[in-house]
Amino acid sequence: MIEFDDALDTVLRRSRPLPPVKVALANAAGWFTARAVTARFHSPRFDQSAMDGYAVRVADVAAATASAPVSLRVGDVLRAGSGRRPTLRSASAVRVYTGAPLPGGAEAVVMQEYCREAADSVLVMRAVKPGENVRYRGEEYRRTERLLAPGTRITPPVLGLLATQGRDEVWVRESPRVSVIAVGDELVPAGQPLGPGLIQESNGPAFAAALGTIGTIGIRDCHHVLVPDDESAIRRAVATALRRSQVVITVAGVSVGDYDFVADVTERLGVRREFWKIAVKPGKPVLFGTWRGDPQTGARRQRTLFFGIPGNPVSALVTFHLLIKPALLSMAGAAQAVPNTVAAKLTEPYRKSRGRRHFLRGRLDLSTVPATVTPLAAQGSHMLGGLADADCLIDLPADATRLRAGQTVAVWPLPWGG
Repeated sequence: MIEFDDALDTVLRRSRPLPPVKVALANAAGWFTARAVTARFHSPRFDQSAMDGYAVRVADVAAATASAPVSLRVGDVLRAGSGRRPTLRSASAVRVYTGAPLPGGAEAVVMQEYCREAADSVLVMRAVKPGENVRYRGEEYRRTERLLAPGTRITPPVLGLLATQGRDEVWVRESPRVSVIAVGDELVPAGQPLGPGLIQESNGPAFAAALGTIGTIGIRDCHHVLVPDDESAIRRAVATALRRSQVVITVAGVSVGDYDFVADVTERLGVRREFWKIAVKPGKPVLFGTWRGDPQTGARRQRTLFFGIPGNPVSALVTFHLLIKPALLSMAGAAQAVPNTVAAKLTEPYRKSRGRRHFLRGRLDLSTVPATVTPLAAQGSHMLGGLADADCLIDLPADATRLRAGQTVAVWPLPWGG
């Protein structure tokens, strides 16, 4: 049995970024940059006014006050988008608007709130310092300067930054193709009537929803099938999934019961086992492996990741969040595939058994200083309602047995939408 940190490290080392593809900028939000992005232009491209007002020489308005304003002749007007750049003469001003090019010789802009307009002149009622209300050419960044590192999530501001550089396309990583295979004789698709001893299948729809929101890009190619506890049916489904997908997830059938066939089936199909069973609760019987092609044909292909996870719905979704989601984000090119944890104080004591790391469902309160977290009552691996109420996982160390109220713990947020 492997420790959780070692399991996560193994998964991330096998989760290599997929090949780069170019997408239209309009469709790029939520993806991750596959290459560094450098500036094509200075920003700003030219010296410009940061305010509506009057461009002046500093010395001409040095003595200006509200009680003794300075009168300057207005020689010109410049609006944003103007291609002209007239020269400012002594004892004169140029009316400028936000984003307009700064006239030659101008040293500052007086905000219009401190000016009174006359027929062909302006009364300036306030002195200014050099550079006041001016945006200088290249002050934000210079041409050829790196703007974005590989693995940057393309958020709306990032997309806007790319647009300012005249880019209508951007290199991103492919979205992984995923297959989810739910295993169980007792499972009935949602919406169909239940017979004696049967239950509605929830893992497939839950995983489809989780995959659809991952990293905000969504997994665009997800295939979900439901198979019975039959070795031949499982073998056919897994073999098909390994050929079509870059990530294959089986849900249930991964333990050591009489009807748990996943481990044997994957071994015969040539899946190289990296680990089986993790010292965590929930989610102990996790099998992780890699597949590079059919060993009988010798054909090689890009590595496919295989996750065999337990069928209890809480165990399945916690495993998804802690192991599978980081793998998918890493394959999609994210610079940071594992979320940062939050330090918070327990609001109540908690007792656990020694030997396994526990991930409790909880509610995090960031409005307090320090933050606090409360374990939820429903902690059973079958209690999906408890996970539905949770917004975080409380990370309790393997060797801890009694945790007191007020003790600081690490908390994993549960951002199912990203």
